[in-house]
Amino acid sequence: MVEIIAKRYANALYGIATEDNKIDLFMDEMDFVKAVFVKETELVQVLNHPKVSTEERIKMIENIFKGKISEEIVGLLVLILNKDRQEYIVQICDEFLLLALDYKGIVKAYVTSAVQLKESQETKLREKLKKSLNKDVEIVKEVDESIIAGLIIRVGDIVLDNSIKTKIKKMSKDLSAIQLA
Repeated sequence: MVEIIAKRYANALYGIATEDNKIDLFMDEMDFVKAVFVKETELVQVLNHPKVSTEERIKMIENIFKGKISEEIVGLLVLILNKDRQEYIVQICDEFLLLALDYKGIVKAYVTSAVQLKESQETKLREKLKKSLNKDVEIVKEVDESIIAGLIIRVGDIVLDNSIKTKIKKMSKDLSAIQLA
């Protein structure tokens, strides 16, 4: 349900952005909106509080964002509040940003490693992904020591798990199957 709602609003904004040639502007602004909502958890709580009226929510959003972002994005936020969909704002931002990146021929690759990647490693990885995907690649890095070594790369629905943790699990499962036989 969340995904459907987020995609619907993101697609509508994407249509306006491409029609009015404002992809870059809207990307920057949706990044800003997302950052505000991720950082200001109290704002999300207030907007979701049942005793706060829609009019009060709209005034809050207008006070926070008017003059800092375009009227179209403020209008989208007001529409979201009028439809009582404020809990989906971050997901709507994410969905729009994915559409806009795709429009620009860029794909996001989420890379999990056991240690922080060196700049040279990141550059090599970006080039390999760019070559195999035929698109520019934006890498989002995460460090997770539990994977021991190797990488987990996620691009859209595709996951390449080359971590030692996964290899150990697979080996353990294979050994268990041999012992049972």
